[in-house]
Amino acid sequence: MAPSQATIDTALAHPIDLVTRFVARHDWLVRQQERDAIIAEIPGRWSDYQLAVSWQDGEETMQVVCRIDVRAEQAQVGEVALLAALLNQQLYIGHLALDMSTCELELRHTLALRGPAVPRPSRWKMLSISCSANASRFIRPSIRW
Repeated sequence: MAPSQATIDTALAHPIDLVTRFVARHDWLVRQQERDAIIAEIPGRWSDYQLAVSWQDGEETMQVVCRIDVRAEQAQVGEVALLAALLNQQLYIGHLALDMSTCELELRHTLALRGPAVPRPSRWKMLSISCSANASRFIRPSIRW
């Protein structure tokens, strides 16, 4: 059976174009867009989350970073790093990282899209749901300051 034109168009599109279409379909606010990156705001249960997606052409990887509206004071960095390590044990996709330059908590995941691993809109849906669900379920309720 021959693939449909929509399937061919999706497979040939630039990965960031696919993410941009997905963001537009959900009416999320686009904060910044470049050829190989997009930053959007995702409404969440506790706050809005910043979704940053970047494409690395040479490595054929896409990095998805969900910045969580949690900023630690310098004195709390050790506690937040420990909390991130404990919460990482419960995550199925991605990992939590503490950005030391901004003291912000991020949920990070990298997709290897080399060869037949064509990025599909369903993957963006799964990743965006995973980012906001994990932030709402584990992260935000765990922080009390």
